[in-house]
Amino acid sequence: MELFSRVYDLVIWPATMLVFSLGFMYFTYGLFEFMRASQQGGNTNEGKQHMLWGVAGLFVMISVTAIINIIANTIGVDPQNPVDASRANNLNVSNPAFNPFSR
Repeated sequence: MELFSRVYDLVIWPATMLVFSLGFMYFTYGLFEFMRASQQGGNTNEGKQHMLWGVAGLFVMISVTAIINIIANTIGVDPQNPVDASRANNLNVSNPAFNPFSR
């Protein structure tokens, strides 16, 4: 379970945010292209296509994030709040009164 949290934190989440950012930038580029073409009386179809694909990319990334969260919740992992397992190294679980290996 901790492996999934680490993979999510180090690989999946940054990749998702990168692609989400690229989709937003593509949408913004299409918006500026659309506005420039409409002011100059040019063809606005290319700007519309960029905006459409930018919104489609954003929708896909939101869907991917939702699917990953559904899978994580199904297997019992909360990727947003990983368990801090480093505290387990400091536990003292030895009990001198109970030693199964002594005779």
